[in-house]
Amino acid sequence: MARCHASYADRRRRIELQFSWSGPLVREELASATDLGAVINEALLGSACQIVICSPQAAKSRWVNEEILAFKRLGREDRIFCLIVGGEPNASENPAQAEDECFPPALRFKLGADGQLSGVRTEPIAADARPGKDGRNNAKLKLKRRARKRMLRRPGRRRVSW
Repeated sequence: MARCHASYADRRRRIELQFSWSGPLVREELASATDLGAVINEALLGSACQIVICSPQAAKSRWVNEEILAFKRLGREDRIFCLIVGGEPNASENPAQAEDECFPPALRFKLGADGQLSGVRTEPIAADARPGKDGRNNAKLKLKRRARKRMLRRPGRRRVSW
């Protein structure tokens, strides 16, 4: 059974995610790791998809950005799913609102042939759990639907369990 790796930058979001999401989401506790790179890479290698909890904290987090880059470098860019819990998508395009950006740079730009972020913009598709948007339940359903649809289209697919 495949797992989904959750990338987030706010401990409150982790707790909220644990209680509001059923199924095997994986996120190692970074503070207890002796070799952070190996722990995260192992979790990413064993994950069929990545769910990025998008917020201004996540957009500023070096580690969230690195996890997204690592997953993209595995050739799994099409299996990254976004859940907006705070901030504004693409706010960084307007300097006056840049602090509200919810997407980390690795979500906003394509990966180049050299494995680094290019200057080519991408438009992440996200479920939006903020009040007045999709709401928590609809956002969860959207993520499940997108992940299942994406995984069913892939040859040699693995079942995603929620």
